[in-house]
Amino acid sequence: MRCADATVLLFVDAFDVIIDADAKTILTRFFHHFAHSKGARIVFSVEPTIKSWPDASLSDYYPPVTGPQRFINSGLFIGYAEDLLRLWEEFLPQASEADDDQQFYSRLFVQREVRERYGMVLDLDSVLMQNYTLPFMTLVPDADVLLPVRFEEDSGRAYVRLTIHNWDSMSSDRCRRSRNLTVR
Repeated sequence: MRCADATVLLFVDAFDVIIDADAKTILTRFFHHFAHSKGARIVFSVEPTIKSWPDASLSDYYPPVTGPQRFINSGLFIGYAEDLLRLWEEFLPQASEADDDQQFYSRLFVQREVRERYGMVLDLDSVLMQNYTLPFMTLVPDADVLLPVRFEEDSGRAYVRLTIHNWDSMSSDRCRRSRNLTVR
């Protein structure tokens, strides 16, 4: 994607990503909510837990936030190409130390100097990116969850239907009353 002579890259993990906006909308949100207002150069999606993956020892080094999401989800990020290329050139030689991309980006993000030098921020309010783990992890903390993507026949719009396999682990009375939840 290009805007005002600045190439912007959108990285998506093809396994579980639904793009629900056109390029113009995505760029407008990126520039308005992050690049222009916060000086951000690279924006990562977030998730509510780090647990033991990729490295639970990093959780204390993340900046404090007021909401439930505070950890990088590297399956979805956007940023200026020049900054991403500089970041990769500087740190990819160290990538062999990391088990995967999630750990690689987490290790960089917790370093304040790196975070500030590259303008790395998290999309804490899900302005650009929404991971489906947030609403359901708090709703169904210990249940086995399957979220298959489906498409409406008439409009082709994507939606996700929550199917709970371990219903007995539900702790919320509200959840017990409704076994299916559809997100459009």
